[in-house]
Amino acid sequence: MFKITPKLLFVKAGSFLGIGLVCVLFFNSCNRPKDLSEEEIYSILNEIIRDDSLDFNSVCWQYDSMRIYADAMENFSEADVEFYQRQRSRLMSHDIKPNKLKYYNRRYKDFIFSEIDSNTENGFHTQLDFPLITPDRKRVFLGFCENCNMLLGGNGGQVLYEKKNGHWTMHSSYNFWISDNRRNQRKQFIAQQ
Repeated sequence: MFKITPKLLFVKAGSFLGIGLVCVLFFNSCNRPKDLSEEEIYSILNEIIRDDSLDFNSVCWQYDSMRIYADAMENFSEADVEFYQRQRSRLMSHDIKPNKLKYYNRRYKDFIFSEIDSNTENGFHTQLDFPLITPDRKRVFLGFCENCNMLLGGNGGQVLYEKKNGHWTMHSSYNFWISDNRRNQRKQFIAQQ
């Protein structure tokens, strides 16, 4: 006859606990949304650039870290933010690669690759924030700053896009700003006199 001892009971309970823990972890990972790939981010950004006619002809080679204010956060659930933080920690350090982002060039009347600017000290370029893409890939919060770096000014802001009927549309915008440097222009004008 089989005798149950306290030691055997402890071993069996430990086995069931271990199996239960493995099952919980397995099912929890199954319920977690699929991580974004770099290619998926480029694809989504290109769709937004196309659908909103954004002129990102020169883009800084690194993503910037986005500050999301309370009024914009109301559009996202805790799960959206957790997903974003996980993707940002995985992918934000990756450089924006050449021949991945496209914009519509009016002169060529075609989509061409954006120049990826690794020397952002001179000339006009766009600095993209790492985009907040929801797990269902239906909403994107994109921040950007267009800057001349020649003391002439710039502009920027954040836009919430939603995908409806296969196209991205602007849902709302936040924190838009425009800056110019008239003092520098006056100094140049006076120096020419």
